[in-house]
Amino acid sequence: MQAYSFDIFDTLIARAVATDRGVFSMMRAELRRGQIPEIPDRIVQEFFHIRIEAQKLAMTDEKHPHPEVTLDEIYRAMGKRYHELQASHLKSLQALEESVEVELCYGIPTQIERALALHDRGLKVILMSDMYLSKQVIEQILTKIEPRLMELPLYLSSELRVTKADGSLYELALKEEQLSPKQLHHTGDNFRSDCLMAKRYGVPFTHYREAELNPLEKAYLRESSNQFLQLHAGVSRQCRLQAGTQPPSYHLGAVFTGPLFFGFVHELLQKAQHEGIRRVYFLARDGYLMKLIADILVDKLQLEIDVRYLYVSRQSTYFASLLRLTEENLSLSFQEMDNVMTLELLGKRLRTEPEELLSQLDPKLAGELRSQGPKQQMEPGQVHAIKDAILKNEDFRHLIESKAATERELVLAYFRQEGLLDGGRIGCVDIGWKGTLQDAMFTILQSAMPNIAITSYYFAVTHYSRKTYPENRKIPYCMYPSTKAGIGPVFELLLQCPHGTTIKYSQDADGRYQPVLKAPAQDQKAWCVESYAEGIQRFSTILTGWLQEHPEMEPTYMGITPILVEKLKDADPFIATSLGDLLYSGNQEETRLRPMAPAFTFTMALRYIFASEPSRGWMTQWFDGSYNRSGLPSKCLLSLDPRRQIRKVIRQICPSTRFEEWRDSMRRRVKLLCTRRRT
Repeated sequence: MQAYSFDIFDTLIARAVATDRGVFSMMRAELRRGQIPEIPDRIVQEFFHIRIEAQKLAMTDEKHPHPEVTLDEIYRAMGKRYHELQASHLKSLQALEESVEVELCYGIPTQIERALALHDRGLKVILMSDMYLSKQVIEQILTKIEPRLMELPLYLSSELRVTKADGSLYELALKEEQLSPKQLHHTGDNFRSDCLMAKRYGVPFTHYREAELNPLEKAYLRESSNQFLQLHAGVSRQCRLQAGTQPPSYHLGAVFTGPLFFGFVHELLQKAQHEGIRRVYFLARDGYLMKLIADILVDKLQLEIDVRYLYVSRQSTYFASLLRLTEENLSLSFQEMDNVMTLELLGKRLRTEPEELLSQLDPKLAGELRSQGPKQQMEPGQVHAIKDAILKNEDFRHLIESKAATERELVLAYFRQEGLLDGGRIGCVDIGWKGTLQDAMFTILQSAMPNIAITSYYFAVTHYSRKTYPENRKIPYCMYPSTKAGIGPVFELLLQCPHGTTIKYSQDADGRYQPVLKAPAQDQKAWCVESYAEGIQRFSTILTGWLQEHPEMEPTYMGITPILVEKLKDADPFIATSLGDLLYSGNQEETRLRPMAPAFTFTMALRYIFASEPSRGWMTQWFDGSYNRSGLPSKCLLSLDPRRQIRKVIRQICPSTRFEEWRDSMRRRVKLLCTRRRT
């Protein structure tokens, strides 16, 4: 007869904290809240380490004849070491630990279903655990999670005083169940006791490893006594273990994106409240997922702040913000930003037909552009000449400004409807970077209300524009201006959204103003952006529940977020694989979409090495992501790329700021030469 045995902890059930020591951090938090008021303060403050020490003392006691200790013996050892603890104190502490254990435990659905399915087939299934908790407490936990588990025979080391760690529990279970070793198949998470010792006794085994912390969770669990870090990593693991058949996008949301942005959203809401901002707008589309987190925080923590979603984009505001056409604000219309400047593109940005634009130019230049066609990329000299012609032609400037004024009225009507002109400082939320969208919004709003004030909370700020001042504030969270190249596109790709870009606004039959949206990218449906959002919400809901239950807990987000940012910058393989095939484009029209970081074949890697810099950008928009996704032969070839090696040498010899200055200087000279040749 075939039989099956299952370990309990980290196989059938898990705790909401990251490690077993997290139980002691939760107990210390309860003691600090005055759960057992008569406990001496010194014991309360040092309880985490006292509890660990007591278990070691109990296990090394010369009078202890058994390989396993019980919780009773652990607290007796604590009492012997700390004489200020009375018998009543020890009894209360032990009861507290048992109640915390029961509260923290949850089931691992896939494993429980497997065990019960075997049981339902009439096969013998038993539970085996090395654990100091009493049988009564283990049964409480099993009953709470799945009462049917109580139908299975339980072999518990604290009751039987034998363990899997030395093999004696296997020996006893085989004897009691009248099984030969080959008739039993064991599943457990501990490599030594559940695998090596099972093998030594001839028992086939399955090493269950899903309950182990993943590399991301391990990365920020630097201090096991920190209650918040234990819960943060533990909630991430819980989302994984209870995911069922969710797609990979769910896992990315639950174990990376949710943990990365949760702290940012929580702290910005607190800052906004502190500064007297009662309404915060999450800007489309990067704010979509962050608002889902905010909704959960506001609801569960009962924050007195109104969070809203604002349909807005560079496309819908840049042109409308052109109150007066100057060289500085006209530059927004000439931004290439992962695009090529064509007459057709410029006409769309200036709301002008190409032929109307050509009529304002020098006849010779206009003839050249006509012969090229509106879709042909213009040379730098041609672009410069067009910009110069627009600025010098007063009538044409006024025409564009009047078109911008008409569009601005529509934008203002939508903003007014959404409450942005109700008075008081406005709070906005976005990922970053230079804040040009905020500047455009500020200019538009200020045209209708001169005393308007905006504070925007950004995950990152890479540049403070000329329009950054007290009435138009920009507050970064964890990333600040730097001379080093960033990975902004990857952050934007993380903040997926199920709807398309806001193109403009229109008025419906009921008189309300609605955003006109571009269709979303087709790759999102296959990628399951809905499941991605569900993973983020699942993580946020569970963690917010713990914050609600423990309001005194100090969230240490700055011990988590920068580490996760580092993982993103290093193109962690899990993240790179999850995002690499998604389409992305950095320009405001979102044209020329292409995969962010495709895995390179050997042939692609060879082409990459010999490709020009622009061509490299079309092959991958995130080199480190592509590199980490590629096979070993491709990685070896890419590592030999001479241009990358030369850059490394230059950066070692020349300080980064000097290198950036030299590079920018060379680019300006090349651009100037091209302009002179054209003119």
